[in-house]
Amino acid sequence: MESDLNLNDFEYTISDSDGFRGVKDGKEYPITEEEWQRIHPEHRNTECKECVFVQDVQTLLTFMVPREKKEQVGSRPEFVGKFTMLNWTGHSSFYLFRCGGCDTVVVDYPHGYRGNFMYLRCDKCRGETILKSKEIYERDKLFVPVVLRPRKEHWKFAKRTAEALEGLGKIENMGVRTMVVNGNESSETLSKRIRNFFGLKF
Repeated sequence: MESDLNLNDFEYTISDSDGFRGVKDGKEYPITEEEWQRIHPEHRNTECKECVFVQDVQTLLTFMVPREKKEQVGSRPEFVGKFTMLNWTGHSSFYLFRCGGCDTVVVDYPHGYRGNFMYLRCDKCRGETILKSKEIYERDKLFVPVVLRPRKEHWKFAKRTAEALEGLGKIENMGVRTMVVNGNESSETLSKRIRNFFGLKF
């Protein structure tokens, strides 16, 4: 690295077609590939006991999923195990399902969010299967969408959100414009960050 900063000093890091960079106080600092690999080793080299290395998804489907399971699977995703692949720095749960769009048997891992839910993607038709099972989110310790939680938790979440929005309203009344973009950060967290930044107590 060309700066005196360590990777732990950065607020976040970026890995894209322009290489590796760390961001601190809004400024980007280049990170060498060697430094990046040292701090983000390939998961298959970490001796993880939770997962198995596979070359690619097709190898997983062909050799790791029993034929009977592939013949009997329906549209509801079935957990087949945790796996890692080439260049991955972690592992993921994989699910077997029959695509509702093209009837192909597919194995895939959960991707980003469509509204409140993660999804699986068919590699043939690119159709998406929305994941609406609480167990899937809990298995990988992911945020469980509020609609999948018990009704009692809905009220707690609504109350916390209302309190956070009230805090954001107070901040905006002071002349600071706030915005929650794409739902990646809760209004509660955003409110706390802004209060801390300005040293506000309320």
